[in-house]
Amino acid sequence: MTEHAGGSVCSMTWSGIMVAGAGGAAATMLDHRSFAAAVIALLCLGVTAALAPAVRLMCERIPEEHGGPIPCDLRRLAPTAAVLAALGGAAVAWRWTESPLLLAAMMAFVIGGAWTVVIDMATERIPTALTWTYSTAVMAFLIAAGASGQLRWTQLAVAVACATVWSGLLLGLAIATRGWPGLGDVRLALPMGAITGAVSVSCAFYAAAGSQLLGLVAALVLLVHRRGALRSTMPMGPPMVVAAVLALALA
Repeated sequence: MTEHAGGSVCSMTWSGIMVAGAGGAAATMLDHRSFAAAVIALLCLGVTAALAPAVRLMCERIPEEHGGPIPCDLRRLAPTAAVLAALGGAAVAWRWTESPLLLAAMMAFVIGGAWTVVIDMATERIPTALTWTYSTAVMAFLIAAGASGQLRWTQLAVAVACATVWSGLLLGLAIATRGWPGLGDVRLALPMGAITGAVSVSCAFYAAAGSQLLGLVAALVLLVHRRGALRSTMPMGPPMVVAAVLALALA
């Protein structure tokens, strides 16, 4: 991917996610929580589907030194990503409508996370540009929440600490095991740790522990399905995203 093309794709994605977050923040002014949650779910669904062309370019323009293009049929994956984003958006909106900018950060994570789930499940790879883009959007909304008083600066510091610790632990595990989890999972831990850590340390802990538990269950199911193929691999992105969304919705 050339610098110009890569920047354009990331800008389109970043702009779409930020628009969704801003719309979600505005939707919190609606009187009825259920109606606001429905509006936010539709926003997440629409923006996720609209980002399909940008995500496709991210997958296609990965340089050979970083593994080359990711071959996946986004015409098939986009509807699933959109539905997952809508469900995740509704789940977090039901709980966090009183914190507009924090909810906007959660929406950014949900939209990027939905694409991460479908691509990782289909290819066992996560586009680096995608992760960095919605990580930036998450942090932008969290910083805005801190500046507006919706989030204490101590909470923002905890968010950064949780992101650093969780990503560092996964990086150490990847080095120790020589490749598992993958670097895509290590990068995914940054927005996951930040958004859950902004809520509380316990939320970040439950998200991290839940991702490992869901990953273990999925690995056992995969092992049985493949009749004991111990060399089988399993993407860790989906359990991480699902655990984070559940932790945010239930915090």
